[in-house]
Amino acid sequence: MALEQMAAMRGFGDRLKRRAEHLGLNGSDVARRLGMDSSRYNKYENDKSEPDLESLIRIAEALEATAGQLLGMEPLPGSATTIRTVLSVPDDGDCCR
Repeated sequence: MALEQMAAMRGFGDRLKRRAEHLGLNGSDVARRLGMDSSRYNKYENDKSEPDLESLIRIAEALEATAGQLLGMEPLPGSATTIRTVLSVPDDGDCCR
């Protein structure tokens, strides 16, 4: 696996859990939505296994997110983290005086 892929996958399970919780779901609920065995989905949540591309897309759809969001390339829906908060840019955009 390429270094970029490894970096993107780090924290994948945590993002799955946070997104499911945001939707009021647990791992068993998500697995049921996917028609997937709970133990298989649990491995994804605990970073013991990684989904293939098709499964990643299905998981993203079930969690009402994009693959990029689940991989940590974009903020998760409902996440308070934005580039503005990371950089501490004032709301008025006056960062360059």
